[in-house]
Amino acid sequence: MKKKYIKRNSKGQFIKQSPEKRFWEYVNKKSKNECWEWKAKINKTSGYGEISINGKSVLAHRFSYKIHFGKIPANYCICHKCDNKICVNPHHLFKGKPQDNSNDMKNKNRQALGEKHPFAKLTEKQVVEIRSKYIPKVYSYQKLANEFNVSKQTIYRTVLYKNWKHI
Repeated sequence: MKKKYIKRNSKGQFIKQSPEKRFWEYVNKKSKNECWEWKAKINKTSGYGEISINGKSVLAHRFSYKIHFGKIPANYCICHKCDNKICVNPHHLFKGKPQDNSNDMKNKNRQALGEKHPFAKLTEKQVVEIRSKYIPKVYSYQKLANEFNVSKQTIYRTVLYKNWKHI
């Protein structure tokens, strides 16, 4: 049995309401091809819509998928074809494993590369300079690491194109 939620109606009377009914009150539903944007709580960290179900915070797009397609298997993501985090249109959602989600992000060039990456320690200009200066047994990883104030591992990965592959 689904838990019912109590809400006041326009006359101030308490009424019972299902999670699905509450969900639809917060959706700006449009045509099948347009994003149906979530109008209620947005998580400040992730940017995804949230709804409280049985006292637990649930991502709105996952709840939408569940309403329309049923249970979501463990370890599966619900991904957005439209890349709009507050979209709950089931036609814009698809089920995938974490790797599918990562592949989707890469295929759409949405990953943070280079200086845009939050943990970047070098600039693109420095990467080019490091690669041009490195000469085995002459200008070593350690010497470059000291010069650019980063770890030897960072220099190693940069020189061998394990990091900064796009440059």
